[in-house]
Amino acid sequence: MINCTGKAGSNGLPSTDGASCTCLNSTIRFWNSVTLTCDINCSLIPNNNGISDLSTRCSCTSPYTWSVVFMTCLLDCSTLIRAINNSNASACNCLSPYFWNPLSMDCDVNCTQYPCALPGIFDEVVSSTQICACAKSYMTWSTNTTSCVLDCY
Repeated sequence: MINCTGKAGSNGLPSTDGASCTCLNSTIRFWNSVTLTCDINCSLIPNNNGISDLSTRCSCTSPYTWSVVFMTCLLDCSTLIRAINNSNASACNCLSPYFWNPLSMDCDVNCTQYPCALPGIFDEVVSSTQICACAKSYMTWSTNTTSCVLDCY
């Protein structure tokens, strides 16, 4: 009978036949009879490049990072402009007045909410700053106030 105490990814208990250990998170882990460890099946983990060190983590594609706690590739919100933190595995919470856009995977500004701005969602990063188009030719978008302001020049 195999000794499963201290085996990474195992609950410390042998299987019913005693030939393997019972793996934690059995939906993504499997018993590796060669290395005698509970390994992660990275092909079941979204947003990874298929490379793993088997027992502890999968290698995630950018902008994702491996979460030991959730055993998955989480979006790394710290690498995204105007993102604060994760709201779930594939979305970030954004600084106000920005919102998470799941299509572009970034924090965008909804121009419709601003007086004098043309309706729509602005989804293009210009020098790390997003701008809305102002409806009046004598106004310009101010990134400082996040609004259309009078342009006297």
